[in-house]
Amino acid sequence: MSTKIFQKIFILLLTSILTTTLFAGTIKGQKLYLRELKTTCGFNSAIMSQKHTQAEWKKFFDAGKLLEEIQTLCPKVEKLKTKDLKHLYFFFYEFANDSGKTPNC
Repeated sequence: MSTKIFQKIFILLLTSILTTTLFAGTIKGQKLYLRELKTTCGFNSAIMSQKHTQAEWKKFFDAGKLLEEIQTLCPKVEKLKTKDLKHLYFFFYEFANDSGKTPNC
């Protein structure tokens, strides 16, 4: 087999792995919201994720201000683990108000 075929197979596998990882983060973020935030916030994850656009959720996450924004929307939330914030970000981003998607909860 030629090098180009190996490169194409590698890129396809890498893309598949990254997509699976992001999907897993989204699911974990939804479960975290249901377990850790739904009762505290007083509304379901669909309402929470659609509070902002994808660009806005990305801006909060990239600036390290995701927890601060969650606390603005849900004042009773005190703190969350850094690793949990990453999963929540994937979920909020995936189902933001400009994504055209609605979560099943």
